Formats: sequence, C-alpha cells, structure tokens
Amino acid sequence: MQFVGATKYETMSSDDVRTMRNANANAVYTLNDTYIPEEFKAVRQLYVNLDHVEQYTESALKVIRESNSLYYVLHDLPNIKEYGFGWAWKTAYWFSGWWERCAEAIKKEEPDILLGYPRLRRGYDIDIIQGCNHVFLEESRAAVEASDFISVDVSWTCGNEWTEMYDAIYYIVYIQSMYQRPIVVTYCNKNNNVKKEMKGEQYVKFLGELNNMDGIIGAFCHTLSSPIMHNKWVAWRTDKIESVIPSKIKTRTF
Repeated sequence: MQFVGATKYETMSSDDVRTMRNANANAVYTLNDTYIPEEFKAVRQLYVNLDHVEQYTESALKVIRESNSLYYVLHDLPNIKEYGFGWAWKTAYWFSGWWERCAEAIKKEEPDILLGYPRLRRGYDIDIIQGCNHVFLEESRAAVEASDFISVDVSWTCGNEWTEMYDAIYYIVYIQSMYQRPIVVTYCNKNNNVKKEMKGEQYVKFLGELNNMDGIIGAFCHTLSSPIMHNKWVAWRTDKIESVIPSKIKTRTF
C-alpha cells in the first residue's frame, strides 16, 4: 500500500502537519487545489462545475496544472441528489458518458496523470434522493473500466464486535473482484459513542487487512482535523487537541 493518511478538505495547518507526522502518515485525500505541504502526497478529488463537460474539464485542468499530484478523482458521490443524481444526470449511464468524456478531454491535455472513478454512497435506492451503489456501479461500468483506479468510501458504527468493519472489507473485496482496478479507500467509524482508543485500534486492524489485499494503493481515515464542535469523535484532531488516533495508527507494522 503506497499511501496511509487522512482526508483534509481545507488547507493544512502546522498542527495538521505535526499530527500527520505523529501517525507516520504520508498522504492526504483532499479537495481540488487545497494546499498540501510537499512532504505529503495528495489524492485530489476534483469537485468542480458539473453541468457541462467543457466547464468541468477547464476547471479540472486548472487544478491539475497548479498542483503536483499524480492521482485525481473525477467528481464525488454521483449517486446522491446533492452531488448530481437526478438533475445533473438522470441515470448512471448518463453519468458514465459524462465521466468518460471528461476523462478523455483531461487525459488529452495531461496524459501522465491517473484518473479515479469517484466514491459512491453505500445503500439502496431512495426515490430521487439516492441510487443503489451496486446498480450505479454496474450501470456506469464503462466509466469504471476507463478509470485508472477506483475511489471507495466505507464506514461503520460498531464497537468491540467490529462486525460492520468487516462488512466494509467485504464491500472493497467485491469491487476489486468485479472491476479489477487499483483502489483508494476512505473510511471511518461514525459512532460518537465509540471511544477514540477503540476507533484507533479498528483503524490499525482495518489497515492491516487492506495491506494484505492486492490492489489497494491508499487508505485515508476521516478526517485529519475539524472545528472543536464538529464531530470530534471522527477527527484525528480538533483545533484544540489531538486525539489518540495518530499514535494508534503509528503502531502499525508496515
């Protein structure tokens, strides 16, 4: 596995850099042209103008040319309404065509970069709110097969039993076996009642499982930092204090 790190959707602070070092992390899964210090690699999620291929391509190329990243994910969560489902594209087939045209145009200008199929929200159809992730993947298979890698988001809420964590692993194995592309994983335990010590242990166990799987090129835990009042149980650190998660992750043996 090349990358072990955290998600970060705003510019990194000196405290963030120290926290990353404390976890022996080497990369960040980040948004657009967010500043990332050169000591860390970045997988950049290109979430820009949606409505036209030309506008998206122009915006994406601007980000690519202003950064030194190799890995770029085109769009994010396209199977939910907030991010385009039902209005920017009516079906997964429609999204697939849009994605392929964007990828082709970007690669024509920047042939050496790697483009990733975006993360999907896991779950079944919910009217016009969300499309089933499995169906969306299969119906946009042409885009998946045109990608250089697949970005996968998983989460769980369990404590000591860790059942849902393994369900997340099975989901990743399913995608790997079905589509045979390198995979970048973002993940977290979203349960505010599970202590961070337990979450840190789960993350190390999860990393170990991923490290033993062929084709996993990166794993990024949500989230590097956040305001003190925002979901403090997920963050590696708030603007006031660092959690035990970085020190736990540092104990990994790879």
